[in-house]
Amino acid sequence: MKKRSAQRCYSFELSRALQKLNTLTIQLTDGNKIRLSEHVNAPEGGYDSFIQNFGLRKDITWKNLREIFNLEESIRFLDLPTAEAKKGKGATGASTETKWSDPEKSSFATRSNKNTAALGSHILFKTVGQDMWDNLTKNDVASLDEAAFCLTFFEALETQGNQTGVFDAMKQRGVAEILIEKLKHAAYEGTLPINEFTGAVSLSSKACRALNTHLARGLVYTEACEKAGYQSQDQNFSLENIVNPVVQSVVREVIKQVVHLIDQTGALPGSICVEMARDMGKSIDERNEISKALDERTKRKNANRETFSSHLGKETSKIKEDELERYELWLEQSGWCPYSGKKLPPPDQLLGSALEVDHILPRSRSHDNSYDNKVLVYKDTNRDKSNHTPYEWLGRDVISEKWRAFVGHIHTLPSLRKRKRLRLLNTDFAEKEADFLARNLQDTRYICRLVRAYLEDLYRVAGEEPMAKGYTRRVFVQPGGLTALVRRSWGLEELKKDLEGKRLGDRHHAVDALICACLSEGQRQWITRWEQTKNYTGNKNAFDAVSELTRVYTLMEQEGTSRKTPRGMTTPWGEGNEFRSSVISALEKMTVSRRESRRGRGSLHNDTFYREVVEKDSEGNESKIYFKRTSLVQLVNGKAQASEFSLDAVKDIHTPRNHWLKSALQEWNDRGRPVADLPKCGKTTILKVWINQGSKSARETPHGMVVSGDQVRLDVFRKGIKYYLVPVYTYHIQHDLPPMRAITAAKSEDQWDVVDASFEFCFSLWPNSIFEIHKKATKRKADDVVLGYYAGIDRSGGKIEGYSFNDKETKVFASPKQGCSFLKKWQWID
Repeated sequence: MKKRSAQRCYSFELSRALQKLNTLTIQLTDGNKIRLSEHVNAPEGGYDSFIQNFGLRKDITWKNLREIFNLEESIRFLDLPTAEAKKGKGATGASTETKWSDPEKSSFATRSNKNTAALGSHILFKTVGQDMWDNLTKNDVASLDEAAFCLTFFEALETQGNQTGVFDAMKQRGVAEILIEKLKHAAYEGTLPINEFTGAVSLSSKACRALNTHLARGLVYTEACEKAGYQSQDQNFSLENIVNPVVQSVVREVIKQVVHLIDQTGALPGSICVEMARDMGKSIDERNEISKALDERTKRKNANRETFSSHLGKETSKIKEDELERYELWLEQSGWCPYSGKKLPPPDQLLGSALEVDHILPRSRSHDNSYDNKVLVYKDTNRDKSNHTPYEWLGRDVISEKWRAFVGHIHTLPSLRKRKRLRLLNTDFAEKEADFLARNLQDTRYICRLVRAYLEDLYRVAGEEPMAKGYTRRVFVQPGGLTALVRRSWGLEELKKDLEGKRLGDRHHAVDALICACLSEGQRQWITRWEQTKNYTGNKNAFDAVSELTRVYTLMEQEGTSRKTPRGMTTPWGEGNEFRSSVISALEKMTVSRRESRRGRGSLHNDTFYREVVEKDSEGNESKIYFKRTSLVQLVNGKAQASEFSLDAVKDIHTPRNHWLKSALQEWNDRGRPVADLPKCGKTTILKVWINQGSKSARETPHGMVVSGDQVRLDVFRKGIKYYLVPVYTYHIQHDLPPMRAITAAKSEDQWDVVDASFEFCFSLWPNSIFEIHKKATKRKADDVVLGYYAGIDRSGGKIEGYSFNDKETKVFASPKQGCSFLKKWQWID
């Protein structure tokens, strides 16, 4: 399956224009109506001139079409937009006669003045010049498409760490070298507007190129799809025909769960509501990356909380979420107000009433309450901006001094995320407002249609027909954004603890299932019908959803309560607190079930080379310690941040010969580890240090020591009354080299116990396997049982690491070699 193409790529823009051309109708001088494609004889090359000139201008108007196809003035376009009335003004500013716009001066292919018919193509044309453009459009269109793809989806120009740069990505994707050099030169000269390359479309660029061959001959989209071998409305949802294994896995899992419920209850549900997570369609590796990024985000957030608490002089636990948000916005904005261009006060003064957190695209109009839509600004400036976007507030004029100064100021804030920068510099939000709202609350992805189709088949088996007249709708697909809105409305957003104040852990996800079950279809429609401007009918209390929600959100922003959600919907039963208490009571009786993971795949080793050092303890016992050359500054999501490490972990930090290094690092640490002012020894800046990584499963390669990659499982053996733990890595499986050494505490791997035929194999623990360990009673402690999901093994001490049934954040640890009387693995019986 090919990835979706960039919205600004040449093949998609041309495809969109050709599709529009093939639907246009004109009226000839004699009054006959005919398709434009037929009139210009598209099958015989009538579009050739249009295609040859495509991209030479960024937009194509109806008047341009008349010129390209030599259409007489007497020939009328029957698809012209309606003329707009404009009031003229006299010298005194008073309104004069009404003037009407010329419809033929508007774009024939798009409605937006910004999202023009050939914007991306025109930018590339101006960059490469006529000769190269002609050559590429005739002989190497794929290079143009891939270049647009890289300009759209890669942020940094040059490769930084694990973040691939735009031009390196182009090389990897086979873009012509001469085109790369042209674009690189323009980018560093500042003449290539990379910010214009945004957005994706559902078709791949390869599909667009295949379709364009047939669209250029006058075929409509469905006919072109058939000629190209595509099914434009393919509704064959057979699992065997789904080539994406991730989609197959999701659909199978949903069906399995629903069939299990039917088996338990003995009947089909009255209705089924499926909530699809935003990352549901991603691969396991992609979801792991998302999970890893969230973990890193949590660490940074905790670090920021500690730093901010030191500025405020109060305990970390007393820093509220909205207070921390102000500090994180202050950091991202480099201490500047993006609206006024003024310096913000220092961290210890951020909670004052002079500052506010504002939604860049007003929440009342966008329903976007994400971090990327928030900035920390001065209150008076924010009130002046009111319910407008920055572009609207500054006069809706891209060439005005105010707007140009604003754009310049935004570009001086290098730490701003790309998505936030695009919101600040947005100029066409008003034109796309309705679509923006709809996208935030609706989910029509392929995977949702698949799940819905399969679940409807269950009702077909029972004799119902989903498409029949009068059929009762049974299956609903609900986006996560809608669930989040209702969760806040019903007072369940902060539901993390039980009635005794203890963490509910992962059980709080069951709240979303409750919301899906209790939300009526009428309430779903009330929420999702944002773009509708007509009043509801058939209801005595009819009202305009857009106007009502706009009014409520505007009021909330004025009151400074925009983090909340209006209580527009009553709870399914009881009052707010009563409903919440009953939900918590039900959650306390639940147990989270996780599927054992037996993938057996992963990296053979990591990409880092280590330095091995043999150390001796006071008794002369040797152990191997590994050190990693670590940079003091790392890029995290494109943002420079100080690396986290303890000074005690730096190699030989306490030796007399390294007193200068200890002093420099300590002084830098006391200053808050600023990335712009690294520690120095004289005039030399310290960039990297060796950091202790502890005991590792390392092996030697021609390039140095490397650490084994992913741990696949833990094999458990027994000899006598003792248990022995053997960690198994991807390297062992790939090379068919079963490890035969069991972990021995405080010893290097080559000194571990050798597992031979005298050992009895018990079982293997995989990620999410359930283990149970009984600890022997001592004089100080009674018998204890440790129960949890397996997460990993501490190689240095042989301690099993896991987490509790209901909460991944609640860790459990147990050592089978220290006071263990019994160790077993639970087996699920299907």
